[in-house]
Amino acid sequence: MSVAERLVRARGDRRREDVANAVGVSVSAIAMYENGGRVPRDEAKIKLADFYGMTVQALFLIDKCHITCLPKKARRNERAQAQAHERSTPMKTIDDYKEALEHAGSAVQEKLLAQADADGFTAWELAELVAWAEAWA
Repeated sequence: MSVAERLVRARGDRRREDVANAVGVSVSAIAMYENGGRVPRDEAKIKLADFYGMTVQALFLIDKCHITCLPKKARRNERAQAQAHERSTPMKTIDDYKEALEHAGSAVQEKLLAQADADGFTAWELAELVAWAEAWA
């Protein structure tokens, strides 16, 4: 689903004028966001997400949400789930490590990278994991 479609769905039965007033932009700007003709600035994204009761990531990002952008309570839940996953599931593939790195703090990321090295990943795979960890740090 595109960002424009998510914006239309989030607005539901609300009038564009009401959304525009709440966000502090023009009605035509809301229409352009919903038609895909314009991308809101970051400040408007935050205000739209707040108005609709959603996270910026859920409303504007297609891929997985970055953990540092989630509300504090959600970050704690994500970390707890990642730690439980780390303890309960042996890592077999590079994708397993990438998923764990997305949700781990820097101290846990270092342990995960050390474990990947111990598991016999190639230098190329380790470099890919390090880059992945840096992207999520």
